[in-house]
Amino acid sequence: MLSDKRRSEILREATSALTEAAASEGWGPDTEWFASDRDDHVAMLSTAGLGPIPTRATTDPAGHAAVWEDLEVRGIPIGLGELDFYDLAVAPKVGLFAFDYSGSDHGYSSYSPGQAYRRIGLPSDPVTANQLSSAARTYLTAVCFRDTCFADVDALVVEEAFASIHRPTMWD
Repeated sequence: MLSDKRRSEILREATSALTEAAASEGWGPDTEWFASDRDDHVAMLSTAGLGPIPTRATTDPAGHAAVWEDLEVRGIPIGLGELDFYDLAVAPKVGLFAFDYSGSDHGYSSYSPGQAYRRIGLPSDPVTANQLSSAARTYLTAVCFRDTCFADVDALVVEEAFASIHRPTMWD
């Protein structure tokens, strides 16, 4: 169980990061967000300052924080303490798939529709949304790659999975 102080800190960080990402028109902050897949697996995705984010993810910092809290509680027994989700290496340690918009070999220099988030981390014991709190499940149900299993793909294209997204516009 997390302290009220830690809960507030997580919500404050999530709100700040998602609000700043949604407001950016070009290079934004490197923002991490969570999603689920058709098999209920959970992933963390990192925008690298350019990647598109489903609108639902940017408008629900409390849901994002609920996922973060649940994962932080899962990490305590394995010695992780407070989780730093700005480090994608943490994701597989707590059972998440990890995807990065900058890719594994090179970064993108601008946003372009259809550029993929590339998978860079596989969990040995994947977490499912059903293992998390009802608040986290509600968020993950809304931010779901419904036709995809994270274990079966090397890349994800957000525009193909979500009708409404936030994306940088300065390259339009």
